[in-house]
Amino acid sequence: MREPRNALAHYHLGFAYAMAGKYGFELAEYRRAIELGLTDWTLFLNLGLAYFQRTDFRLAADALKVSELLAQGHVEPHYNLALVYERLGMLSQAEQEALTALELNPRDPDIRNTLAIVYAERGNYARAREEWSALLAENPRYLPAKANLAILNGTAVADAAEAGRDDAPSVSRAAAGAQAPPPSANPTPLHRAGPELVLELGGVSQWKLGPISAKGGDD
Repeated sequence: MREPRNALAHYHLGFAYAMAGKYGFELAEYRRAIELGLTDWTLFLNLGLAYFQRTDFRLAADALKVSELLAQGHVEPHYNLALVYERLGMLSQAEQEALTALELNPRDPDIRNTLAIVYAERGNYARAREEWSALLAENPRYLPAKANLAILNGTAVADAAEAGRDDAPSVSRAAAGAQAPPPSANPTPLHRAGPELVLELGGVSQWKLGPISAKGGDD
């Protein structure tokens, strides 16, 4: 590197490493950019996403919280921090971050899907069903909501059967988009979605921003 103390250059290089799949080098370059004084919110966002991909959720949360502080009015840090908190089982915090993200972008289906997942995991099945049903009413082709609503209905059927009740709710094919899976001792994990893909547990489902385009300077 011609300018080894150019913080922005290290950030750009880290992002290039990410695009090449060299995630260890990506992290090293992001950390070096921070050491040299770069405080752009997208740097901390991408650092958080890099940690997320490595399932280092605590470190991801630390980076994303800094990104939030630097990025007033931007939805991405809140949305991604909601995902991290959900992975950590910090469901109250995940719900708050998802709600904040939704205030900034009320119609985003991925945020709404994440919020419904958190509702379901907190045991608030009525709110989760309401959110997924409303989401499907507006966007019938949004596959994560279809899958998750079917899973939720299947879980309700299984719970009712286990409790010996005969009033188990039926699954509406029109609403759920598919028949509920049969009751299972190992329930199907809820689907999460990114801007393009439906992802299973452990998948990365965030936005990843490119480095800032302003000219960098020495520290």
